Amino acid sequence: MKNILDKINRADEIQAGLELDKTELGTHEVELSLVDDLRKLAQNLQTINSQISDERVKIIGAKNVMNTHIVKSENEIKNLEGNIANYLKQIKDLGIETVPPLIGNIKDLIVQSKNKNKEDLSKYIK
Repeated sequence: MKNILDKINRADEIQAGLELDKTELGTHEVELSLVDDLRKLAQNLQTINSQISDERVKIIGAKNVMNTHIVKSENEIKNLEGNIANYLKQIKDLGIETVPPLIGNIKDLIVQSKNKNKEDLSKYIK
């Protein structure tokens, strides 16, 4: 009888040990799952940060291109203003008092361009 009781007790000990192992294994699986979730979240953050960095590079590039075009526009405005001044002097020297409407249109374009350049510089280039 003692032998049977020993076997039953031993079986109970083994069963208890297995349940402990299952609990430990379950806890270990939960920890691994949490670590995996954290890794995925960290990878998502890295991906988002990389995308932000890529967009920043594009924005900086676009700002540089825009600034280059504004400088070209300002140079063209100066060139145009100089040519208009020469043209007006020449027609005055010829005794022509009527200024062609084209000159007024070009002066309007110059004013619009200067205003737009100033606005773009303050809004986008800073």
